[in-house]
Amino acid sequence: MIVIGVSYSLYPFGGITAFSQVLEIGVTIGFLLGSFLLAKRRPSGWLLDIMNYNSYN
Repeated sequence: MIVIGVSYSLYPFGGITAFSQVLEIGVTIGFLLGSFLLAKRRPSGWLLDIMNYNSYN
């Protein structure tokens, strides 16, 4: 489902055209993965989420 959503999102813009889009996708994947690990009560989820929060500054 995520692949379909990303594909649908990239289609109108002609794909990934800027490096900032790659960074944004990386931060989004890190946030989702960290949240998933936190939901499974794994401590490594904290690390991913804290790294993402600090990357916004």
